[in-house]
Amino acid sequence: MMKKGNTVFHGLNDDNKYAVLVPVLVKPEGKFLLFEKRSASLKTHPGELCFPGGRLNPGEDPLHGAIREMMEEMMVKERQIKKPVALPPQIGPDGGPVFPFYAELSKYENTFSSLEVEKVLCLPVNTLLKTPPLTHEVILTSEPEPGFPYDLLQGEKDRLFAKKHMTYYFYRTAGGTIWGLTARILKDYLEAD
Repeated sequence: MMKKGNTVFHGLNDDNKYAVLVPVLVKPEGKFLLFEKRSASLKTHPGELCFPGGRLNPGEDPLHGAIREMMEEMMVKERQIKKPVALPPQIGPDGGPVFPFYAELSKYENTFSSLEVEKVLCLPVNTLLKTPPLTHEVILTSEPEPGFPYDLLQGEKDRLFAKKHMTYYFYRTAGGTIWGLTARILKDYLEAD
């Protein structure tokens, strides 16, 4: 069992865990967040704006995984990543846990791996704080397959198959729209900053 904050994840294998790092650049004019536009040649989420991150290696600590992904995607050294702080865990698009962190990134020279990243985008935190996201609700429903053993639910059918609401956030920026998991992590960062 893995426990992080108020969220508990039971019985998940390492193939289904992810970590993300929100890079914070501190400049004389204020704080900035570094986003990457994913390469159009990638199989998953091509062209999306996101933070560096990815799947954890078997047995890998989430913070170490977030730092490793940051180093691989943004071509930085570990010594450039300072003061990491955990944000609330999220559920990713495939249902697995995502462990986000933010950290200061020092001496960044606009480097990135062209295998995964098309370009980088640096957005001022003050602007993001002043621009509330568009929000839209999605209703999630569960539909059991034929023959589902309702009799084993012990009266929990209504709770188990109740409609669930999920809020989607959309941040419009000059570089494109930030949405989905990245927008949820961004919102958590902005509320923590």
